[in-house]
This record gives sequence, structure tokens and C-alpha cells, in this order.
Amino acid sequence: MKISNISHKRASYLTLILQILGALFKIEHLPYAGTLLSVGIIGMLICALIALAVVIANKKESVAQKIFWLLSLILSMPLGLYFYFSRRKRVEAESLED
Repeated sequence: MKISNISHKRASYLTLILQILGALFKIEHLPYAGTLLSVGIIGMLICALIALAVVIANKKESVAQKIFWLLSLILSMPLGLYFYFSRRKRVEAESLED
């Protein structure tokens, strides 16, 4: 099953929104804060694992690029996913030119 880049991007943004709402609910001591935060974090982990699987499976990227994606997705998931979606087309275009 192939996941399109658009649906993966939307899912990542949705989980980021859930994380932010969960954190705000937690600050305000509102109900369901833990649930929102947990669903957001689990969703973000799933999106990062999918992105990581795509990067590792890509045979056109060098080992250095794979390490960059791995570290960016582990150390800062939302920021790493943003870089993944913003640089993905450029990396694919460069690999097609070679």
C-alpha cells in the first residue's frame, strides 16, 4: 500500500495540531488533555516512522543523507517532518537528474 505525499503531510499536520491542543488543554487543566496529547504523539511517531521507512528504502540517497533524515526525525519530529516535506521534491528531482 503506497501512501501519497499529500495524505502523509495532512496526517502529520493533524497530529501536530492534536499535540498543540493537548498541551494547551494540559496547561489549562481541561478534560481529555492526556488523550489528545497521547493521540498526537502516537500519530507523530507513526508519521515519522513512515517517512523514515521511505528514506531508508530510497536507494538513490547517500548514507550521509539517510543519517541526516534519521537524526532530524529522531531529535525533532515536527521540525524533521517539515524538512522532510519541504526537501523531498528537491531531493527526488536531483536524483532523477543523475
